[in-house]
Amino acid sequence: MSYAYDLRHLWRFFGERGLTWDAFAPPHAIPLLEYLRSVPSRRPRQRMTLTAVTAAADGPATKLAATTVNRILAAVSSFYEYAILAGLLDRTNPIEKRPDPALQRVFERHRPFMGRASRQRPVRRAVRVKTVQALPRPLDDAQVEALLAELRSKRDRALVLLMLQGGLRPGEALGLHLEDIAYGRRRVVVRHRDDHPKGGAVEVPLRARRRPARAGGPGHGQRLRDG
Repeated sequence: MSYAYDLRHLWRFFGERGLTWDAFAPPHAIPLLEYLRSVPSRRPRQRMTLTAVTAAADGPATKLAATTVNRILAAVSSFYEYAILAGLLDRTNPIEKRPDPALQRVFERHRPFMGRASRQRPVRRAVRVKTVQALPRPLDDAQVEALLAELRSKRDRALVLLMLQGGLRPGEALGLHLEDIAYGRRRVVVRHRDDHPKGGAVEVPLRARRRPARAGGPGHGQRLRDG
């Protein structure tokens, strides 16, 4: 449904400009972007990023978010990719793509998990809206307690507490060995992969959890292995 909804914006743009889908060309990409940036949002909601607000006849109007505009452009690009593969269009995609320059900054020995599963080259659309990367929001105490209450094994509880108290990523917690954990010193040695550009080891302190003790669970000051 979202794909059809995104393409509806494209056809409305065609109606305003007097275009047809097969006449849409790269020079029309910028006007399409300007059109999308002027479309009011019909679904008001709380956003954590900056949005464009303009004065309308019936009050302030919130425009489409940058992420929504980029999603619409991606849908338009996919539509024309299908048209080209199906033989309905005999020219290049009007939403031009360029090689992603971020690939040049990746260490040649580093290959992420499943990085060799696809032969596609990383690309990005030439026409897009810059977005602000949203920072992750930490869990509050009530959410942490609810998460721990759902865990049924000591192994899972230990992994979650390691990530909570030491700020470990899931991959770092799963890669730990018994000798990497110093219970008495409340220290954990995180060892990175040998083929990673930032390989090596770092010692991470475990901070104490500030919560009252409860029956059936570890309280403040208890060792992690007892949880």
